[in-house]
Amino acid sequence: MQTLLRARVTRLIQQWLQRIPVVRTAIEYLAAVNVAADDGSNLDRMSYEGWQNRFLLARVRLAFGLGLLISWSFAVLDLARSVLRQETLSWDNVAARLATLISLLGFWYLSDTRWGARHLRVLFLGFLFSFQIVPETCQVLLSPVTLNRLPPRLFGWAFGFFAQATLIPARWPLHVLSQALALIHSFGLRELLGAAIRSSPIQSRFGLLLELFWICVVCDLSVYLYERLQRAEFSARSKLADAYEQVEAAEAKYRSIFENAVEGIFQSTVDGSFISMNPALARILGYDSPEAAIAGITEIPSLYSDPKRRDEFCHILATEGQAIAFESQIYRSDGSTTWIVENARAVYDVRGQIIGYEGTVADVSTRKAAEVEIRRALEAEKDLNRMKSQFVSMTSHEFRTPLTTILASAEALEHYGDRWGPDKSRNYLRRIQTMVHHLTELLESVLVLGQADSGRLQFRPGPVDLEGFCNGLVEEMSLNLKAHQAIEFRVVNRGAAAPVLAMDEKLLRHILSNLLSNALKYSPNASTTQFRLICAPESVRFVIQDQGIGIPAADRERLFESFHRAGNVGTIPGTGLGLAIVKRSVDLHGGQIQVDSTEGMGTTFSVTLPVTPWQPLSSEEDHLNA
Repeated sequence: MQTLLRARVTRLIQQWLQRIPVVRTAIEYLAAVNVAADDGSNLDRMSYEGWQNRFLLARVRLAFGLGLLISWSFAVLDLARSVLRQETLSWDNVAARLATLISLLGFWYLSDTRWGARHLRVLFLGFLFSFQIVPETCQVLLSPVTLNRLPPRLFGWAFGFFAQATLIPARWPLHVLSQALALIHSFGLRELLGAAIRSSPIQSRFGLLLELFWICVVCDLSVYLYERLQRAEFSARSKLADAYEQVEAAEAKYRSIFENAVEGIFQSTVDGSFISMNPALARILGYDSPEAAIAGITEIPSLYSDPKRRDEFCHILATEGQAIAFESQIYRSDGSTTWIVENARAVYDVRGQIIGYEGTVADVSTRKAAEVEIRRALEAEKDLNRMKSQFVSMTSHEFRTPLTTILASAEALEHYGDRWGPDKSRNYLRRIQTMVHHLTELLESVLVLGQADSGRLQFRPGPVDLEGFCNGLVEEMSLNLKAHQAIEFRVVNRGAAAPVLAMDEKLLRHILSNLLSNALKYSPNASTTQFRLICAPESVRFVIQDQGIGIPAADRERLFESFHRAGNVGTIPGTGLGLAIVKRSVDLHGGQIQVDSTEGMGTTFSVTLPVTPWQPLSSEEDHLNA
């Protein structure tokens, strides 16, 4: 608690001090000259020597600035003493103060020029020159005191050496050189003037030199150690800068892969929310950007069209640690659906607990659509093969019997025709004609179905007297009735429709003849087939009801497929083409067909066709159509 309170108080004091302009300026200046600590971002772009020159220049300017402040402070002190205490200023002190200030100002000015940046050694030596050599020279030359009684400037030496070591801790050989020059100047100047230098009357020159020697050793050793520390720090920071650069390069490379990947990439939590995703996944989900997708999708399970798929996905990751080629159908942002395949793995913490999922997502909707088309094509091919088999089976059966009959009748006429009477020969000829007619109808059915499937069977309306057409068709069908079979035809609401309608007589014949033929074929002897024509102003409805074998429920879905026959037809002959032709003809007419059947009791077909009164074309329109 005390530590927190102390830290808070310290922080408040720092904030208060930084509000004072002078303090804030001093802090900013000291931060600027502390190159190693606050300018490490540039270490990766310069050598150690370059950094050392920069450091040396900044610290030399700091030393000259402090030197000016110190000199001005002592000058002010001397002036105050002379004014307040009526002390007389000695000319040697005034000259020394003035020469020191001029020297410091000169070197401080040179430190801010290009010449100074190129001659850092001169600036470095100029600091001790200004503080030691200049004032001592003035004192020795101008002092009225006898040189033997003039004490040496021990404070100036010690202050200069320690100030250099503290403020400019770089290039220790320069420190040794400056110290040697200062001592040589001091001792040499006095020796030249014949005054031995001592720190006190009882101390020898050797003792004074020994004291100065150890002061220099301590200063030079501190500079050497600090310089070694700075070199190690520079090397470490350079390596750190290189490491950061490599990390940034690797991050940029993998970020480029992440951003420009064709497949979607994601990270998600266990509870079903996205942590991150790339633009490809956002596009798959129907969003403009990953940020919009993450904000718009609060629950990942809601994306799946089948919610159980998300549970299966999480279960696989929990049990196996990864999910490979996991396909699902999902919703996009606009509500449409698409197919995706996921490859993901579980992410674990240090305790082995699953904390999230990450993986890739690919849009496979094109492939799924292709698979659906392939399956349809395969089913169509199967149907085609089945229809081919049924067609071969049908034609081999339906053609064999008529052709056998025709061949046998023709051979009989050839060998025995001259012996038979006219009635018997005519009977065999009618049998041949009947079989030929049957084959013609069979071929006609196949051709009509082929035209319908290829789109060549067209709707061509013409004038049709519908009641007369139906009566004629009933008369034709009555020629082939079984024993005691009958067709009962009725017209309902005769006046509701126009007497002549615009209909395709050929398609209408396909519809009604096949339905009546089937009704008679699958009905027993002594049965009546009901045929009703129900008229309305805009449509007509044909209802054909028989008393036959009926249609099983299992066969009704495939009732209108080509070559399909119900399972209860037994040995009753047929091609399986009639109802297929009926359905296609009704569709071309734009009508509808309905079936109501009970197996063993009969079937009712109801065909509704739209109609319009026939309007004859004018001679000009008739000419254009021709």
